[in-house]
Amino acid sequence: MIKPFTAILSILFIGLILFLYSVSLEYYTDPDYAQKLDEKYFSILRGEIADSNLTLEEIERKKLEMWTIKAQIMDLGIGLIVTAFSLLLFFKTAEIEHFTDLSNLKSKDKPQLIMLSLVSWIFVPIAFCIYTLIKINRGDYGLDADGHDSYIKSMMFIVLLLFVLWIPLAIFVLLTTINTRLPAPLFIKLKNYGFYQVIIELLFDSLILFNVLLYMFFVYDGNFFLIPINITYTYVLCCLRAGQLNRYRLA
Repeated sequence: MIKPFTAILSILFIGLILFLYSVSLEYYTDPDYAQKLDEKYFSILRGEIADSNLTLEEIERKKLEMWTIKAQIMDLGIGLIVTAFSLLLFFKTAEIEHFTDLSNLKSKDKPQLIMLSLVSWIFVPIAFCIYTLIKINRGDYGLDADGHDSYIKSMMFIVLLLFVLWIPLAIFVLLTTINTRLPAPLFIKLKNYGFYQVIIELLFDSLILFNVLLYMFFVYDGNFFLIPINITYTYVLCCLRAGQLNRYRLA
């Protein structure tokens, strides 16, 4: 059977191949013409060209038409590399050498789980800021300075919202750790499921699935810094599920 380390190396290898391939590509199909369009764009903005055969909107459109898949492949490659190192850290910390060891994996206890949940969220706004600034500097949002200002204003609003969301996160974690039995087997299964146990499974399985879909989006969209945070919260949700179900394990 394949070992976790081998699987992680495979993910890392694929990520490196994609990243190295993206380095060999250009951002535009015609880099020299794209550079000339940039120069013309900023010359028009500075008022150095009074009459141009191209408007700012047309320049933006022409550059967009020349955009290659370099950025997408680079984002995917780096995303897989970050995923590999994040999983390697998790498996080494949990001392998992075989996939069968996952059946013996225990959740954190209540204080550790609450601390991990609340502290990890602090890095979410920071990661989002870095992601947005990288996108702007790379040219993903075009050349328009006013557009950049609007993206930065939107970024600041979202950052503020993310800090505010720390409060409902804290409430959710505290409520879902009340009357739980932690630590618990991470992948616990009950012999018999009643109504409340089914509700618990549906709630946390839905949240875990949503988090996995977010991970796939982060990899595709190039939000590298949120990948390890996302993996952390997948683990947190698994721990919360285990703690809730563990209440009924001996019932």
